[in-house]
Amino acid sequence: MEVLRGNRADNSTLRSLLENLKRRFVFKKAVFVFDGGMSSYLNLEQITAEEMDYVTRLSSSTLQSLIKDLPHDNQPELCGRN
Repeated sequence: MEVLRGNRADNSTLRSLLENLKRRFVFKKAVFVFDGGMSSYLNLEQITAEEMDYVTRLSSSTLQSLIKDLPHDNQPELCGRN
C-alpha cells in the first residue's frame, strides 16, 4: 500500500507509481486494481503498454453502452436431470 500526496491528477500519479512498483518488486505479471477516478484513457493505455492487466469500475452510462453492444443470443436454460 502506498499513500500519495493529495491534489494531484491521477494521470500524473500512475507513471511514478508503476515505476516504483517495478523497482521494489520483481514480477512477470500483475493485475492493477483501482477506482474509477484512475480509469482514464491515458492510464489504461499506460497499463496496457506495461503489459499489465487491470480491473476497474465503469460508469453506469459506459456500462449501459457496452451492454447494448453485446450480442443478443438467446441464453439456453439449464435443466436439472431427474
